[in-house]
This record gives sequence, C-alpha cells and structure tokens, in this order.
Amino acid sequence: MSPRDIPVSARPAAPVWRKHTLFCGIALAVVIASCGGGKNSQSVDSTTVPQDSTSVPTQDPPTCSVSGVLACLLPWPSNRLTVADSSTMTGLRLAIPSDAVPVNIDGIAMDVTDQNRADGFSPNSVIVFEAPGVDLLGSGVGDSTDIGRSLEDSNPIKIVDQQTQEKWPFWGELDVQSQLVTLRP
Repeated sequence: MSPRDIPVSARPAAPVWRKHTLFCGIALAVVIASCGGGKNSQSVDSTTVPQDSTSVPTQDPPTCSVSGVLACLLPWPSNRLTVADSSTMTGLRLAIPSDAVPVNIDGIAMDVTDQNRADGFSPNSVIVFEAPGVDLLGSGVGDSTDIGRSLEDSNPIKIVDQQTQEKWPFWGELDVQSQLVTLRP
C-alpha cells in the first residue's frame, strides 16, 4: 500500500508517526544546513499551555524572545515546539509559543490553546523553512505540475517512510517574496 492509498482519516501507529516525524526533522535540518540556515530562537519566556491538559509537561515550554514568526516558528514542523508528555500516545505535546504567533490588525495574537492540546504534528504536515536564494526548479525539486520528480533518485530532497523505506511523493514551492520553501507531501 502506498501513502496515497491511506485514507485521510487513518492515523499511523505511534512508532510510524514518530519515525516519520523524526525523518522529516532530520531531512529538513539537512536541507536548511545546505541552504544557509535560518533564524531560530530557543530561549525560554512564555507559551500558551492548555488548561485542561491531563499532564504537566516535564520540561519548560519553548518561547520566543526574537520578534517575528519566521524567527521562532521555523522550520515547521519542529520538535523544538513540543514538550515531553508521557500521557499522550506519542509522548509529546505541542507547545507553540504564544509570543510567536501572528497578530490581527488590533494587535490580538492568535490563541494557540487548542493547537497545544495536540500530541505532536500531523505526519502529513506541510514542511516550511526559510531558504534565501534557493532555486527549487534549478535544484530538481518537483513542483505541482511534476510531483513524480520527487520520487526520482536525482531529487535532492526525499521524504521516506521509515518502516517501508518507500519514498513519499511531494511537491515544493518557493514564496519568492518571503524566501519560504513549502514541501507538500
């Protein structure tokens, strides 16, 4: 069975979920390192933690002392934005910093309480990172019109199921203005 045959509502077992998330994190780190890196902060300040959480995180939640969403939330997803939580199936709980989320025109920040109830990121999350000066098409990364290119051995980015070693199809796009790369499995 290929990833395309899995119903959207189906959720992989915890070991598959963790392996997929770990692989995506490692792959993303390699891509970022080869593209010149991004701006991230790991200082501790404040975050929105769910009030009805059944457990207390075993570590301080991440926060953002650098202003701006790009500096704190990228790459996305990242286990840097989680805390250990033994009460969840994945052993993690999201801890998206409340001081790093977008604000509306009135200066009111997005409430991340509901997101922080989740036991990690979806294994099919889009992957977003900053890559100034990257040329995705010139690098051989397939776009929405050539998703099959992502499965070729020559593709510089690979998303691989860690249990089956099967490559997952994806397409990449670059927001030229922000220099954000989005990979869509």
